[in-house]
Amino acid sequence: MQKYTNLISEKKLALVSIFLLCVSVIPLLILGRYNVMSADDYSYGIGVHDTWVETGSLLQAVQSAIAHTKEFYYSWQGTYTSCFLMSMCPMHFGIKNVFVVPVIMIGMFSSSTYLLIRQIFVRWFGGNKISYIYIGCLLLFLYWQVLDGPADGIYWYNGATHYILMQSFLFFMITAVSDIIWTEYRWKSITWCIIASVDGLLVGGGNLVTGLQAQILLFLLLMYSFLKIRKTAVYVLIPLVCFMVGFLVNIAAPGNVARSGVSSEGYSAFVSIIASFYYAAVYVGRWTSIMVVLVWAAAVPVMWKIGREARRKFPYPVLVTLGSFCLIAAMFTPSLYAIGQVGQERINNIIQMVYYLVLFSVTTYWFGWLTHKKKMTILENLFEKYSNVLGTGMYSGIHSSVDIYRG
Repeated sequence: MQKYTNLISEKKLALVSIFLLCVSVIPLLILGRYNVMSADDYSYGIGVHDTWVETGSLLQAVQSAIAHTKEFYYSWQGTYTSCFLMSMCPMHFGIKNVFVVPVIMIGMFSSSTYLLIRQIFVRWFGGNKISYIYIGCLLLFLYWQVLDGPADGIYWYNGATHYILMQSFLFFMITAVSDIIWTEYRWKSITWCIIASVDGLLVGGGNLVTGLQAQILLFLLLMYSFLKIRKTAVYVLIPLVCFMVGFLVNIAAPGNVARSGVSSEGYSAFVSIIASFYYAAVYVGRWTSIMVVLVWAAAVPVMWKIGREARRKFPYPVLVTLGSFCLIAAMFTPSLYAIGQVGQERINNIIQMVYYLVLFSVTTYWFGWLTHKKKMTILENLFEKYSNVLGTGMYSGIHSSVDIYRG
């Protein structure tokens, strides 16, 4: 493995991955020229469209969107952030603006995911900046090529706004909270705290799948900061409180009661939780295609190097793996509880990306744990077996790296 990782420099790998991502995304953006409005794109923003046509004032259009959000809060749903953004559909300001939709969705989700990947692989795992560029570009390339529902996730403005865009806000918030924990300067902690708190209010007004993720991840980060870096705990607590305030406003909306009366009846809380683990296993198998395995394999040497060279402890790989699977399963729970079913493509899109992010992260964590163990005979035998099967010396370098570590 050591020999394999040295065949091509990390800078070249990073450049290749950047090129691969750009080439794969450009056709998706070009297709935006042929995009059309669909379903709720019309009804959510008709008032904004009429206001814009009559007045040509952006300020009055925003006021119309706020009025629409307030009306829906009492009559249909409490997701105030999503409702406002969905009312501001770009096509209501000109039908030719359809090309903007994939630019917004791909741009926001890619940038937020990329920043979160940097936090995970540099801050938490101790990898270098070149390594995370390679991992990040591979992950994003994979995601945009095997997206469960590309129409809902890239081109349908309302569907993508409610899930892809809100998930982007969550990734930005988790990145900011992570920066709070790792920064050495108090003024930076305060700055990131303010950013994360504002973002938390936005995420609190989004969909329930993203909201449940936010509760779990923010709570875990708060526990970590309290146990490990207590001086940052208050700066992590404030965004959590802001998010919870927004989320409570969301779920307490009178419109939710009205909407539940016309929606399909869901399962009980207990059954929903149990069923979530079943569906998580089913969809993980479905989303682990040959292409996913190949891209994952292409990232293995770099993930191995990150784990081997990290000056971090990786003490609980089994617990981290089980916890990560629980996070994926939790994303199926709101749909089962609310309507008794899963499989909506716009929801699957965000669960799928979290799965791939977890897959790469957990793999690196396991490599970190394996390479930091004192006894590595099982690992040596494994690579020796692969080396014999392939008939090459590709993996012979593992012995030298183990000897250096033991020395």
